[in-house]
Amino acid sequence: MIPTVFDPLERPTPRLVHFTGRPRGDSPLPGDVAHLNAEQRLASILVSGQLRAFPVYGTVDVPVIGASDISPADLEAAFRTGLSTRGPFEPWALVLSRTSMWVSGARPVLYADYAEAPKIRAALDERSPGRSALVQRIDLIMYRSDWTHEREWRWIAGAARERIPVWPQLDAVIVAQKGWQPPGLGARPDAAKVQRWWWSGTHLIDDGLITEPSPYE
Repeated sequence: MIPTVFDPLERPTPRLVHFTGRPRGDSPLPGDVAHLNAEQRLASILVSGQLRAFPVYGTVDVPVIGASDISPADLEAAFRTGLSTRGPFEPWALVLSRTSMWVSGARPVLYADYAEAPKIRAALDERSPGRSALVQRIDLIMYRSDWTHEREWRWIAGAARERIPVWPQLDAVIVAQKGWQPPGLGARPDAAKVQRWWWSGTHLIDDGLITEPSPYE
């Protein structure tokens, strides 16, 4: 029997997921990566060894790195049907250690309604400039804007730091191709521990380590 990678009842999960194939709205990616598809973006992150922050909807021009504290069931649902009206996510992603991301400075997003969000943002920025990027506005009636399903965490970039090393945080990658390996990765001792989780079209499957061929080929 091919083992699945998640206990579906595990909660909270010890991991956060950074999707490179998320359905996007109007927030553009940086120009030098906007032309890359989801697979190429994942490979670029792994080969460079860096996760880069950039502004997203709701961060008021503050660059962040986002990841989702997503349950096993919702993660598979994201690939099957999607979590919103935007449709399914492409199955390419980084699976990051929740603890390592916390140590790096990532924190859970604060969801607030449109009336309260400006006050909370001002209070956070008063304590630490840029911290307001942790606040995400929602409104279920007037604006029909609801992001709570993402259970997002954000790492906020500083004036002199807009990237974090990805390999120390990395537990696994999610891929759409069995046995996938990033082209040009080269020899990396820290890659030897990283698992590869293959999306079969219905489930996530343990597909061995990213440095090795698939055990199912």
